[in-house]
Amino acid sequence: MVSPARRRASGRGLCQDRTDVPFRALTGERRILSVRVMPNHRRILSVMVATALLVGPGAAAQTPESSASGGSPSTPCQPTPLEPDTELSLVVDGVERTLLLHVPPPTPGARPSLLLAFHGYGGGMWDLGYTGLLSDLADAHGFVAAYPQGIGEGPTWDLQGGSDIPFVLALIDELVATQCVDPSRVFATGFSMGGGMANVLACRHADRIAAIAPVDANHGPTWGDPCEPSRPVPIVAFHGTADEALPYAGGDSPFPDRPVTAVEDWMADWAIANGCTGGPDVAPASSDVDSLTWQGCAAPTQLYRVTGGGHTWPGGQNDPSFGYSTDAISASELMWALFDSVP
Repeated sequence: MVSPARRRASGRGLCQDRTDVPFRALTGERRILSVRVMPNHRRILSVMVATALLVGPGAAAQTPESSASGGSPSTPCQPTPLEPDTELSLVVDGVERTLLLHVPPPTPGARPSLLLAFHGYGGGMWDLGYTGLLSDLADAHGFVAAYPQGIGEGPTWDLQGGSDIPFVLALIDELVATQCVDPSRVFATGFSMGGGMANVLACRHADRIAAIAPVDANHGPTWGDPCEPSRPVPIVAFHGTADEALPYAGGDSPFPDRPVTAVEDWMADWAIANGCTGGPDVAPASSDVDSLTWQGCAAPTQLYRVTGGGHTWPGGQNDPSFGYSTDAISASELMWALFDSVP
């Protein structure tokens, strides 16, 4: 289940000639966040943030509105200056983790939304900004896009939680503090296994994740269950009926110990969690895409089903070897329409 942009993104790898500067020191375990300025962005940052932040596995869970690191969304905040595309590293529980951060042109006084975008198995942090055109979308709508990097063989994501969830929660706290993102408007998307990571975050930390949009993803007993969100979570998902990596109807997957749950089955589980009373109602979105919308829900619950669609990102820049990809809809634009509607 290699991310479809991997071949192309590999040519856009990190420049070896970069400037490394210390960025932020965190209390708890002396975690250090460093900044690596990407190609064509070689100025040295003149700002070093001195504010301490306590993040750790024993810290109490906080609602987005009361996050100790960022205060309320109305609290005055000055974002740390960064180039539009910057690689960051954050040490959490003794493990160095990395991500690519895309920041849009600043809007004075505004607290931007944050979109967490998780690459697929075998992919990398550069993938979804390219495949899903998410960085262009961030510039158009003024949100911050964070592309975390998986670790381990693959690289991969630990859908049972493990070290990935503490990393993501620490990352959210960090970006609330240093980029002034609105802690009540943190969204998650992901492709393939990365979409599974978005599911897991919403299931376990609905107090931190406002809405999700998995693309060609899965969820179920071997993909992050149980799912017991603390509140209804808006969700829009996208999946192709001819996806050979994570079959729409369920069955075998590239991972022998992880069979795939049928997409409409795990979406029905989300409908239950979101208190839906009917549906899904099926309506054509285009000649090759149907919209499945559950009714009477406490949070929007919707699936876009691409007839004949492969393991691809609808409306994105895809590798043809992963199957058919529709251009009739844009998964990125549709997910942002949902995210933007969240109060």
